[in-house]
Amino acid sequence: MTRMASPIEERFDEMLMSIAPQVGGMDGLLKCFFGFLHRRTDFYAVIPKGAKQSKLGFEEGKAEKMVLQAFTHFPFKTIDGSQLQHSSIGNIK
Repeated sequence: MTRMASPIEERFDEMLMSIAPQVGGMDGLLKCFFGFLHRRTDFYAVIPKGAKQSKLGFEEGKAEKMVLQAFTHFPFKTIDGSQLQHSSIGNIK
């Protein structure tokens, strides 16, 4: 069964599709997005172990875990649109 996108998920589709060719495709789009997170948010700020609680930053490994959870939220699919039954997530270097 194919997963249907919600209106919230589709809200920025046109904007993202217009940005992708301007930044060189998917690789550029991802770099653009993560560059934004790096420049304008605390996403890359790491709270050292033993430090007092902070509203800014994340414990070591938390940001990476959030990215992986977002990536794996959606199923893999083949070019013809059918879903795959396995994940190649363990092969990411």
